[in-house]
Parts: sequence; structure tokens; C-alpha cells
Amino acid sequence: MTINPNMKEQLLKISNGPKFINPASPVAKYLAENKFIAIDQNTRDPANPAKFAFEITATGAAELPAVAAPAPLSAPAGVSAGGVAIHDAFNDATATAATTAPAPASRVAPVILTTGGRIKMPAIERKGRKAGTVRPETYPFSTLEAPVWDDAAEEYDYDSFFVASTESNPNPTKTLAGTISGANKRWKEEGRKFSAVHVSVDVKHGVDGARVLRVDDTLSAAKTPATVA
Repeated sequence: MTINPNMKEQLLKISNGPKFINPASPVAKYLAENKFIAIDQNTRDPANPAKFAFEITATGAAELPAVAAPAPLSAPAGVSAGGVAIHDAFNDATATAATTAPAPASRVAPVILTTGGRIKMPAIERKGRKAGTVRPETYPFSTLEAPVWDDAAEEYDYDSFFVASTESNPNPTKTLAGTISGANKRWKEEGRKFSAVHVSVDVKHGVDGARVLRVDDTLSAAKTPATVA
């Protein structure tokens, strides 16, 4: 079956957010009835009992954009051992930043896979930097935009970035806990809040890892279109 173009766009949106959906919504009904998603009626969303867990089926995955193979674990040519490689999933562009302090011999630079082209490369930090300058980010928390309510899907769209599992970091969801806690404290006064979700096979990148989302207050309070600014 050929998927409706509008529903294909909705399938792409929900493939990156938390894997819960309201089965009564028109989007969920269409995608489930046509075998693009499979809804687990036994697993509810802790934050919204009206939603249930779902998975993208093989039929649904075939409708999503093809994803390039993940970047190698070692740093690419021209990047120091302590550098960070950021890969844009849409235009396959790669930007690199070198750091001044060499990484320990056993440490492998994190591989961060983003979902869009909005990532801005932080300035290079050097020893003896002037007072008031900002330490560059390892993870692009500052570039993530606020959640947006999707009337058609009856749920939020979340801006996010993806951190792949590696041999040196097999469980990024766990190792990112302290980093996310620090980011939540840093952005608390602005109302920003972040959360990590483990994905065994990321829809866009096809590998195991952690997807970090900017959730703000959407997980702690019930939201409806009428209450969303």
C-alpha cells in the first residue's frame, strides 16, 4: 500500500519522539490499520495514560528516509584524539572541533548524530581564556528548540540529538545522566529541561544509543492544545 503523503510526514515526526501515541487519534488509527506501526496495548505512557507504546514496523520503516551508515568510532582525519565529530543526518555534512587537552589513551571521542541542520559549532577553547568567555559544549543542549504541540498527532514534537553506543560507552543513556542533570540545572531559570530515552535501533541512524530530547515541562504536566501557548 502507498502511504498517504501527509501520514508519511506524521510517521517521520513520531519516529523521533517518545514512542507513545494515542490510539484514538486519526494518525494512530491510519498508521496502525495499514501496518505502518504496531501499538502495544499493554504498555501505557507513565506521563499520559491515554497513550500507549508503539513500534515502527518493517512496512513503516520502508517509508522513512534512508540513513547513511554510522561514522567510525575513531576520530576522522584532521581531528585530534580529543575532538568531537558531529554528523548531520539530513545533508551528511560533518563539522569538527579540536580541543587543546589530549584525551586519555583509553578514551574514544563521543559520536553525536543530530536530526537537523541547526547545530552551531562552539568556539575553540584555549588555555588562559578571558574572563566571561563560555566553555564550549560537548553536547548541543543550547541549540535544541522548545517542544511544539502537533494537533494532528495529538502529541508534542521534540527537538533532539542522538548519541550512539560504542565499545567504550555501551550505555550512553546511563553515562549521560550526570551531564543531563547539569544541563537541567544550568537552564532551570529559562524553563528548559532535558531527558534521555534509550533506543535499541534508532529509526534514522539504525544503531543502538540514547536520544536526548528537550522536553521542558511536557512530561510533568498534562498538556492539551488549549493550554499550549
